[in-house]
Amino acid sequence: STVNQLMKHPNMFAAIGVGGQHTYGVDIDESEWAQLKETPMMFMAGTCDRNSHFPYGQKNEKVVTALNKWFALNGVDASFTNEQCLDIANNSENLAERKLGLIGDETYIQYYDGTEYYTADWFNEDGINMVKGVAIEGMPHWLTGSFATLMWNFMKQYARDTETGELIVLNQDNEPQLEPQEIEYKKEGTF
Repeated sequence: STVNQLMKHPNMFAAIGVGGQHTYGVDIDESEWAQLKETPMMFMAGTCDRNSHFPYGQKNEKVVTALNKWFALNGVDASFTNEQCLDIANNSENLAERKLGLIGDETYIQYYDGTEYYTADWFNEDGINMVKGVAIEGMPHWLTGSFATLMWNFMKQYARDTETGELIVLNQDNEPQLEPQEIEYKKEGTF
């Protein structure tokens, strides 16, 4: 749905967040990919999400091919094959890379909701974070409060000139939560 809306209105969206699914979303005709150029994109799903199948490389080639197209559209110098993804997942010494099956320009583990968020960022030649991927440890096809917060923290860094379609970078100072936080549980009331 997210990608479909972006294709219908490419000058209205500054960035997108794809949750609970890989980035291909829909079959995009080759002629339609160009209109998605310079659209920062974040994808996030749980490691136990039956739709996602982290690490990358375990699903069909379309998943990796679509991610490679997002990289190219956003000026990111990265490209993977299914075989490379599986090799990363099986042999990388970096835990975030193993969980994602991808090597990012930066990789790190964030901590929200009492679990690990394995994260990779990819930047274009100007140092702008154009693609972010997150695999959430143990999460099924479900959303959490931090899921929405992380998506918004990524997307709020961008704006788009609706007349020209030009991407406007507002800031790139979003700091990840790199240390676990103690969770305060309510003893009374309902959730």
